[in-house]
Amino acid sequence: MDVTDVEPLSAVTCPECGSPTVITATIDHFELVDVIGHGGMGAVYKAHDTSLDRDVALKLLKKSSGSPEQIAQLATEAAITASINHPHVVRVFSTGTDHGRFYIAMELVEKGTLDNLIELQGRVAEAQVLEVGIQIASGLKAAQNAGLIHRDVKPGNILFADSHTAKIVDFGLAIFAEDEAKVRGEIWGTPYYVAPEKLDHKPEDFRSDIYSLGGTLFHALAGRPPFEAENASMVALKHLKNQAVSLQAFAPHVSGNTAYVINRTLAKDPDQRYQSYDELIEHFQYALTELQKSGGKPKEAQRVVMETDKEKQAMGWVVMGLIGLMVAVGIGFFFFRDRIFPKSDTGEPVAGEVNKVSFAVFTPAFDKLGDGRVAEATDMLAKIVAQKPAQPELNWAETFLGLSEYMGGKRAEAIATFGKIEARGPFSTKDADKPLAGFFVDVAKKMQTGTAVEPASVTVANNVNYEPVALLLYGMKNWELGAYDESVELLRRFRQATPAGKDAWVADLKPLATDYVEQYTAYKMGADRVKTAKSLDEKKALVKALKAVQGKLAPRAQELAAKVSADIDKIEKERKALWDQGKVPDGLYKLINRQSNKAIDVEGHSKDDGHRVQQWAYGGQPNAQWNITAQGGGVYLLVCRETGKALQVPKDQNDDQVGIVQGNVNKAPNQRWKIEKDGAFWKLTNEASNKALTGVAAAPAGGNTIVQSPYTGAPEQQWKIENP
Repeated sequence: MDVTDVEPLSAVTCPECGSPTVITATIDHFELVDVIGHGGMGAVYKAHDTSLDRDVALKLLKKSSGSPEQIAQLATEAAITASINHPHVVRVFSTGTDHGRFYIAMELVEKGTLDNLIELQGRVAEAQVLEVGIQIASGLKAAQNAGLIHRDVKPGNILFADSHTAKIVDFGLAIFAEDEAKVRGEIWGTPYYVAPEKLDHKPEDFRSDIYSLGGTLFHALAGRPPFEAENASMVALKHLKNQAVSLQAFAPHVSGNTAYVINRTLAKDPDQRYQSYDELIEHFQYALTELQKSGGKPKEAQRVVMETDKEKQAMGWVVMGLIGLMVAVGIGFFFFRDRIFPKSDTGEPVAGEVNKVSFAVFTPAFDKLGDGRVAEATDMLAKIVAQKPAQPELNWAETFLGLSEYMGGKRAEAIATFGKIEARGPFSTKDADKPLAGFFVDVAKKMQTGTAVEPASVTVANNVNYEPVALLLYGMKNWELGAYDESVELLRRFRQATPAGKDAWVADLKPLATDYVEQYTAYKMGADRVKTAKSLDEKKALVKALKAVQGKLAPRAQELAAKVSADIDKIEKERKALWDQGKVPDGLYKLINRQSNKAIDVEGHSKDDGHRVQQWAYGGQPNAQWNITAQGGGVYLLVCRETGKALQVPKDQNDDQVGIVQGNVNKAPNQRWKIEKDGAFWKLTNEASNKALTGVAAAPAGGNTIVQSPYTGAPEQQWKIENP
């Protein structure tokens, strides 16, 4: 039986006996094990690499699709992906051709996609979505650093390696930023996640990927894409994407911080989106931290796959071991300090000992700075300086003392401390010591000036040794001077340093930068949300967030909180006036039928267009909660919180007893309702049919269909409108 042209792992039937069998295959040194997925050009297989004894994902081109152009496209994708080395980007191992088929061997990531998770859960837990956002944004940042724009960020291209690790895959549409003009106008990728500038044939850059990531995470949180059209034509999509998007409209349960971040990523104007991945990641992290502080479940409790007890127990032993090691180091330092920091008769470092300073002596001071006990840290460092240790420990001690003094608001004392380092000059004239000796003097000079250090003027030649400490020092100085934007830019760069080897101690200082970046992020997010918060609930949450801002930015935050509080008072007065006039203020409500005392909800939580609505006992479910929004002229739009679709009469249906359904929001007359006070209750009349929303008499179990009929004032046509 000739199976040459049969795809690997396909099922065939023996022409003699009729028995089914599966075609096995080997491509080079890869044994194909299972099919992971299919595409237009080929398939992806789970395969075993017999040469290295590991499982891989093998992307295999179809024989019928093996044109030179398609092979070149796959080879380009492989080369692009292989150029990025990041834990949240799927790795490419190798490429080749065998049996006339081109293949790419990649890292096997087989715990499903974000698309699968959305399909499984409907809506993904907020904490998990934020963590995915942090990880994928960091992977896209690595791509940006390589000069790339991904151009196809979507749920299906976010894979899970395990319950804690998401990775971005498929750089098949990626381009180098410098080549963007060559492909401008090409519309590839999944339309619902494509940035508006791409549809308008305008330049795209990394901010276009930020938009697509925002759309992807919106889908995960809301259970639907940010835009849905009756058809996916470019005209329809352009029209939709010219409208502002609001996550709160479709996922009111999401925290204000998370909604702010997602809404900003989806701004139509790229200049209104995040202008760097660093800022986006910081805002994701802040939103996650605040979610957990406010009583949100810990991230482990929100995951589909959780850590085992064995893993947690193992981590506990690791932590206990580290604590024991730290205690042993401290005791050892106390008894053998003179051996750790030997001095020559002249006070110069003993030859070869400059790079063997034990920074354990500074660890307690670092811990106190991290805990906010700046005065205690300053005293501790001053005592070390007073002992006049050998160089370069003395310079390091004075450097950290100056840092602590800046953090404590003692600028004059800090300037005096750094002045001593400069006045002393280079601590050594040995060639091996010159870089570090010059570092101390240069930093000391800049730390004494009365002006902020411009980030653009600071160059760090080596990001893995002690040099990034300068970024921390300049950042803290700028913070004390009130140059917060410049400060945080430097502190961000310090946090990105990768100290290693003998300078790994530098990482112990990173929590200091993190505290200040978080203060800045809290204030900036609050200040930005002042412009975007519309609803009463959003404003109340914003006031709470602003009042929680700490540090030197707290007074500014308090001023903003006072302004927002004044807005809240004004809104509450306006809402009361509307109720008094028999009008419904915009907001989230439940609609309870007077006769049955049951709520309008969407049958079966369906998200399908045209699916009917019914009445059921209200249990707090989001499919029985409706955003009522005034459209002007006395009419309102009712959008289901769960499905994001509008309450409507089927189009052009004017007959009595026609069942009410849900549909994509387009604000057509059949989706608009007059809401009028009728005694203690309300009547809802459809603008298109001029007939009333009617709850058919319900059986005890509920579930009866909602229909339209001429208004008679009967109880089944009267509704209570209440907050959920």
